[in-house]
Amino acid sequence: ADIAEITVDNFASAVLKSEGLVMVCYVCDLVQAVFEMAETVQAIADDLSEKIKTVKVNTDKEDAIIVQQNTWTRTAIAGSHFEMEEEFLMALDKLEGLVQD
Repeated sequence: ADIAEITVDNFASAVLKSEGLVMVCYVCDLVQAVFEMAETVQAIADDLSEKIKTVKVNTDKEDAIIVQQNTWTRTAIAGSHFEMEEEFLMALDKLEGLVQD
């Protein structure tokens, strides 16, 4: 599945006003875990492409979206990669529950 890169110019139409579920991946060039999890995110996007749309926001370029959405993705991520992966998998379980037929 194609993971479109979202900008401040198209965030509202691509995410907020989109019909159906949208998984937004906030990425940052400075966070190694983003690169480590990219393959997993792509696999999820591929597996669920008929039920959800997956997009990404580069927080280095589109920090206005962070301000608009009141997210903390611009700050350094505290904790180990394992903790991040565990939180990601818990969120994925919830997502899978939402898209089950």
